[in-house]
Amino acid sequence: MPARNAAATIGAAVYSTLRALPDDGLLIVRDDGSTDGTADVLRRIRDRRLSVLVGDPIGIARSANALLDAVDTPFMCRMDADDICLPWRFRAQRSVLDSADLAFSPWLRWRSGTALVKPAMTRRLDGDVARLELLVENPFLHSSMIGRTGSIRAIGAYRDVASEDYDLWLRAATAGLRLRRSGPPVVLYRRHPRQTSQQSAWLAQRSASTLVLDAWSVLAKQLLGIVPGWFTWRRDGFPANAVPPDVSADIARMRATVLDASGSGAAEVLACLRRMERRAGSAATSSTQ
Repeated sequence: MPARNAAATIGAAVYSTLRALPDDGLLIVRDDGSTDGTADVLRRIRDRRLSVLVGDPIGIARSANALLDAVDTPFMCRMDADDICLPWRFRAQRSVLDSADLAFSPWLRWRSGTALVKPAMTRRLDGDVARLELLVENPFLHSSMIGRTGSIRAIGAYRDVASEDYDLWLRAATAGLRLRRSGPPVVLYRRHPRQTSQQSAWLAQRSASTLVLDAWSVLAKQLLGIVPGWFTWRRDGFPANAVPPDVSADIARMRATVLDASGSGAAEVLACLRRMERRAGSAATSSTQ
């Protein structure tokens, strides 16, 4: 669990994880140079299964790698400092790695300060279909991940990019690792204005780096034989003035590949493709008016 200025949420994140953790489990938290009361909250938690690393601020990806270096077990899970772990998480995920290298679960979306909770990504997803869905969206929640430690290290662990989780999934899929999402929701995913992905610096870093696009392109070429032009268009929210050329042909090729692919979850991928088609169609209609 990497943490940076998470004093308002890390107590609930740690306590909920320890509540779900087996007696022989270990929760390792890295305080990434916090300047609020994060360290004070962690010091007040007394549990032999909690280990706290403290260091200078190095960012989420490097903190995640520092935590990975501290893991000495064959399996590891990820948890975020602003989410809540549900009590059955580790019991539900224990047997999943018999058929996967990286496994994920559905989650519950929760907007902080409200009582509104909404299930997300509840369908099973695996096989080549899971790899294909990565070309149209990120279908995996980082804080629901359980994986083989050696597999994550073998593909180079995290790279220092925005969307470091998505970048890892893309490289894992290209390397042939088995990705799977199944089971009940295991995490309460907190939505709030202080989230890293809501910050302008993170958005600027995401746009500046081409590493994720490169990883996406390699996977697309491997699965489709082509590199569709929709990566930036989709990432930027489908702007009407930036519809890529040949998007209809690219979507048709992807649809045919999905229908012929092994694994569960094709309906989810096809729904994404239909949304892209509607966006492209709406843009075309607007341009002729």
